[in-house]
Amino acid sequence: MIGGHLGRLGSRDDVTLHQQYMADISESSRKAIDSADLTRYFEKYGENVWAAFRGGLDEMVATAAAPVIEKYTGVLAAADVFTDSTTFQVMQSIRLDLGHGSWVQPLMASLPVPDPVRRSPAPNPRCCRSASTG
Repeated sequence: MIGGHLGRLGSRDDVTLHQQYMADISESSRKAIDSADLTRYFEKYGENVWAAFRGGLDEMVATAAAPVIEKYTGVLAAADVFTDSTTFQVMQSIRLDLGHGSWVQPLMASLPVPDPVRRSPAPNPRCCRSASTG
C-alpha cells in the first residue's frame, strides 16, 4: 500500500502505476544484464577487476534506467531523480538473489518460495517426502 507523499493520499491508481514502474525496471534490468559486455572495462582497468565490474554495473544501470525514466518522467513524480538508484537496487537483487546473468546460481534461487497465503515456505517436492506420500 502506498499511503501517499507530500500531503497527498495515495489511490489504487497510484498503486497500479507503481507496480508497473517496478515491473518496467525489473524487465529493463534483465535486458541490460543480458546485453552487457564488460570487455572494454576489463581492458581499461586491467588487473583492477573491481573497477572494471563497477564500470560495467554503472553502464547496466544507465542502460536499464534510461527507458524507464523516459516513460515515467511527467507521469510519476521524481522518476527522473530516483530511477537510477532504484534500478541499481532492483538489478542487484535480480543478479544476487535470483542469479540472473550468473553462471552460478545463488543459494536463494534454490530455496522454496514462501506461499503468500500461509506465510511459510512451500514444500519442495525435490527435497523431502511429505507425511502423505510416505
